[in-house]
Amino acid sequence: MQNEDILRYALETMFPQLRDTGYRITSPADRVYNCIAWAAGQTDKWWWPIGRVDPDYYWPPQVPDEETIPAFVQLFQSLGYTQTTDDGLIEGVEKVALYARNDKPTHAARQLPSGLWTSKLGNAVDIEHTLLGLVGDAYGAVVEFFQRPLRE
Repeated sequence: MQNEDILRYALETMFPQLRDTGYRITSPADRVYNCIAWAAGQTDKWWWPIGRVDPDYYWPPQVPDEETIPAFVQLFQSLGYTQTTDDGLIEGVEKVALYARNDKPTHAARQLPSGLWTSKLGNAVDIEHTLLGLVGDAYGAVVEFFQRPLRE
């Protein structure tokens, strides 16, 4: 098996919906940043609520240092996002989807101008996908949407 075949097999095993909904790998693996940083438009640190005790991680000081949906809502609000129930594409607006499993945040994806979504999968690759593609045992389901005016 080629390396890309092994990678695709691993992704489709972890996220079985990707096989049916389609996806495209858009970058090589990178251990510096994660999905939350990627959704926030950052690639220089891993964003997670342990940032105050580990210098390799970042978490905004005004946001509670906890793995809860309300803390992640506050995180995206601190970045200028407001909550919405609309997952559709709106010109001039960027959106983020928050996934959670058992009320614990697991992942965030950012909407692309095409209407598809982009995600950084842990310390692995970035992919372009549908929202449904990542729903399942690994990340759970989408529990929140956020939007803000598109930044130039």
